[in-house]
Amino acid sequence: MRRTTGMRRLSVTVLLGSWIGAAWAGPFDNAVGTWWGQAEYLAKVNAVVDESAAAVVDLTVRVEAGGKISGSSSANGCQLSGVITPGSSPQNYRGQVTVSGCRVGNLNGRFVGPVSVKPQAGTLALSLQMTAPGARPSRWGTITATMVRR
Repeated sequence: MRRTTGMRRLSVTVLLGSWIGAAWAGPFDNAVGTWWGQAEYLAKVNAVVDESAAAVVDLTVRVEAGGKISGSSSANGCQLSGVITPGSSPQNYRGQVTVSGCRVGNLNGRFVGPVSVKPQAGTLALSLQMTAPGARPSRWGTITATMVRR
């Protein structure tokens, strides 16, 4: 009799542990990790393309379990720091990122936009935009990339 009780406890413990593990899956699980890819940087000042800001360079980003995102492109000096928040599905997020340290100052600023993960393809895509239309001079910028796990 005692042996059966022990087996039941083991079964309940395993089942409960499996259920709790599934319940604790975080909203950023699909995005967590280090990602690498080519990113396109563009900027406009007073609606004119800033040719010195236009670049396609390596970008590495890291997403942490709490949604913090950070990264850098050493070729243009840009540093990214911000957060992603859950979106409409476990693969879609909204990014809010501050870009600083860029050698071309018109790329520095606050960028927002969608960040999505395709787990089957193993890719993370971001499409971030900065708009400062009321600023003098007015500025606009984009950072787009499709990245793979590093």
